[in-house]
Amino acid sequence: MTPFVILSLLLVLFHSAVAQQNSTACDVQCSYEEDLQETNCDSRQFESIPIECSQSTYLSLRYNQIAEIEPGIFRDFLHLERLILSHNNIYQINANTFNGAYQLEVIDLTYNHIHTFNRDALNGTENLLSIDLGKNNLSSIEGGNFQLALNLKIIDLSSNHLTYLSPAVFQDLKSIKNIFLNNNKLVDLPENIFKDQSSLIYLDLANNFLSSLPRDIFKNLVQINILDLDANRLTAITFTLPTILSLKLRDNELKHLGNASIENWTGRVGNLYLEGNPWACNCSFEPFRSFRFRVSPYCDIRDNPVCASPLVLVNQSLKNVNQTCPLQNISSTTEVTNVGGRNGHISEHSRYSFFALVLPLGIVFYYLW
Repeated sequence: MTPFVILSLLLVLFHSAVAQQNSTACDVQCSYEEDLQETNCDSRQFESIPIECSQSTYLSLRYNQIAEIEPGIFRDFLHLERLILSHNNIYQINANTFNGAYQLEVIDLTYNHIHTFNRDALNGTENLLSIDLGKNNLSSIEGGNFQLALNLKIIDLSSNHLTYLSPAVFQDLKSIKNIFLNNNKLVDLPENIFKDQSSLIYLDLANNFLSSLPRDIFKNLVQINILDLDANRLTAITFTLPTILSLKLRDNELKHLGNASIENWTGRVGNLYLEGNPWACNCSFEPFRSFRFRVSPYCDIRDNPVCASPLVLVNQSLKNVNQTCPLQNISSTTEVTNVGGRNGHISEHSRYSFFALVLPLGIVFYYLW
């Protein structure tokens, strides 16, 4: 054998020995499945990442005491695909935190105390498909945070304290399928925030403080299946909609939906959820009721919204209210009748006044004549 071949064999044997040593050391600290290269280090009171487990493709570190991740610590985790760090004490994610783990596809950072996510935190994670930052303390997300992982399909930012999202936060993420922004404190959203999300299927904005949304905010979501706007403060629907399978509008402050939105909604919404709104069952609701409850074969009201007004229809199902506008006419007729009654009363009084004035004059003329 040539010296080159001998050297190559020695290098292979050396790396194999190092890997074997690391896997043995990892197995001492954690539960390591060598065949699958899966490591479970849950509930071990770790305060740092166990570098002895660098051969893992799956590494779970749930319920430990990790407060900070040293940048570059994953440089030897060349095969790592799934990293679970939920239920720790992590308070920030620094630049280059995951650099080196080039095969990383899934990062779970839920149930930590993260308040800062550096815009270069995902440097070196070009293959990342899913990142879960839910149930942390993030108050804002700037543009550039996710642009180092353009293959992302799932971003979960739910249950944080988000009050602000940069207009560029999801820019260039054209492969994204699911975005979770529910259970935050968002008051408004930039008009172009979803302009690149033509592949988005599920968008969850429930349980925020949204009172209105820009007209064209959803216009590029041409593949959207589910849009969840439950439990916000929406008072009117002013935005246009693409074709969508399910639209959730429960527990808002909607009284009516308005004629303008009907033109954009007809035949576009499959399942509607409308409970928990103070619906006004009068003529302002008639166009929507006519188009959706009776005319459109494409829309199905999946829950049972009820009237909040007028008083005679309180708690009656919107689906069962056959006529709304005539009620207003009846009300108007009643008012006219009442007015007429008052006019009748005034006329009767006028007749008595007339006779009271004319009778004495007649007597006077009789004697003078």
